[in-house]
Amino acid sequence: MNTSGFFSGLVANLDVLDLKDPRVSAWMLETKKGQQIVLMCFRQDFCSDEFHVNNCSQWGVVLGGEMVLWTDKKRVLKKGDTFFIPEGMPHRVRIRRGYKDITVFDGQRYSIRTKKGGDEK
Repeated sequence: MNTSGFFSGLVANLDVLDLKDPRVSAWMLETKKGQQIVLMCFRQDFCSDEFHVNNCSQWGVVLGGEMVLWTDKKRVLKKGDTFFIPEGMPHRVRIRRGYKDITVFDGQRYSIRTKKGGDEK
């Protein structure tokens, strides 16, 4: 996915996450304190059928599109909405094609990466 379409060309200098899923492009910045800031763009609908938990908390802001988030309740999130999922909170999502967000994780959520720079095609 070409970053110049939505995210600034500066995103091309971030680490590209290899999520092994052709439906999504993602880039990541790690802080010295171990936090991860992840930018994601979904080219196709995505649904996590099963509830899952993460080993860190996450806060995000929706930049475009729509996501349905189930935790202890169901929320429909659209552009400008924010969400917070505490560490260990069971959750699942349904993401619509065109969804974009920035999510901050307070720990290491992702470890599979490619080298810095370059757009995914």
